[in-house]
Amino acid sequence: MDEIAGAAAELARWRQEIDRVDADLTRLFEERMNLARRVAVVKKRYNLPLYQPEREEAVLIRARAALREPELAAALTRWFRVLINAAKDWQAGTDGAPASEAAPAACPREEN
Repeated sequence: MDEIAGAAAELARWRQEIDRVDADLTRLFEERMNLARRVAVVKKRYNLPLYQPEREEAVLIRARAALREPELAAALTRWFRVLINAAKDWQAGTDGAPASEAAPAACPREEN
């Protein structure tokens, strides 16, 4: 096997692992979004604000604390902010959530 073929085979193996992780992430993303929608229903029922910055900060702190590789903290924070903003859009009904289940649309989005 020449060097190029060996590199291609090695890349294919690692990319297959990435594809497996991506499938897991997609499943977990869907689960997280559905849970966020349920949270929105409760917030709407009790007239609670959709945007709760203290909760968002707690999520970020907990996620960073769980990292085994601290040098990934900045990237993880950016990724979680995208997740949080997607969930807020979903909760507000601006990203496909049924209007009957969505919380009020007044939710500030954090800009990155």
